[in-house]
Amino acid sequence: MILTLEDMKKKFFNLIDGVESREQIAEFASLAMRAGDADNLFVQPEDFIKVWRCLGYLSGVDLEIERGVYLHSNYDFIEEMKTFGFIEDNHKLVKTRD
Repeated sequence: MILTLEDMKKKFFNLIDGVESREQIAEFASLAMRAGDADNLFVQPEDFIKVWRCLGYLSGVDLEIERGVYLHSNYDFIEEMKTFGFIEDNHKLVKTRD
């Protein structure tokens, strides 16, 4: 499996825009992490740590604190995207879908 930072950015936007479900994103991230554990994940060396951190975060986006209530909101996803440098720090979330 080959991944780039751009792939990670797209996954975050797909998550926020509802293009992919939380469960789909979490499954993708978990599969990618398993590929990494098996030495089947290929990432540019300078991006590896950031991609791995993205995968770790994305693997938990489907966590619920109770049935139908998710641990993370779209606001949390936006804030996380800022930490990865995917969007500007002054970006504001206008509307959430949660």
